[in-house]
Amino acid sequence: APGPGEPRGTGRRGRPTLADLIRALQELEGLERIRLITLHPSYVTVPLAEALRDCDKADRFLPLPAQSGSDRILRAMKRGYTTDLYRRRIDLLRERVPDVELGSDWIVGFPGETEEDFAASEAFVAEIGFAQGYVFKYDPRPATAAHALADDVPLEVKKERNQRLLRAVERVAPRQCRVAHEVIGQHHRDLERLRAQPLRRALERRDRTLPGLGAEPGVAGHHGLVGDARAQPPLHAHERHLARREAYEEPITKRT
Repeated sequence: APGPGEPRGTGRRGRPTLADLIRALQELEGLERIRLITLHPSYVTVPLAEALRDCDKADRFLPLPAQSGSDRILRAMKRGYTTDLYRRRIDLLRERVPDVELGSDWIVGFPGETEEDFAASEAFVAEIGFAQGYVFKYDPRPATAAHALADDVPLEVKKERNQRLLRAVERVAPRQCRVAHEVIGQHHRDLERLRAQPLRRALERRDRTLPGLGAEPGVAGHHGLVGDARAQPPLHAHERHLARREAYEEPITKRT
């Protein structure tokens, strides 16, 4: 916990969090992009979601490994979460960052995985909707807790489930891409419409938030000079983020 006079973070007892780090990196000159490599679902919090929303340097792609859609297998893996917790964290995230794209790692053929367990993973892929998925066949590793478990899923079954889960991700990825593009397109249309309004109308709404951009109370607006050729409104964090990605000529959606 921070001592007297030290800055307080957004974590318990004022401890710094990943959200605080992202906001600090956002202010670092010369840093163009913040990309998260992987993240445990328990780290998806309201402060983190709001930091991703507000910081245009942060990628709108979040690798959030689910590993399995079966709670029984998740317990055997000792993952420390259930599908319900994962689902609630995704809802929290998408409520604040509706255009966020999700990636996940998956393990098929974990010891004891039945066809019912695997079907739960297929259903979870379809329910959550992932833009990217990495699927791995379980392979016993020495010095791990799972190494003591019987590797009882035949290799041919692992291979077949690997291909089935990859196809499941491929079916939903285009849908997620369309959702992200629709959100982005709506934000562009909102901005263009506001920029075209007469200055008089813009001044009348200077204390109101931009429609569809998720502004919340306490967030400073930038609406006073909308439509004035002398001072176009700065882009919302989402729009600045999109411009950065387009500058790198990267596709919005990544797939394997």
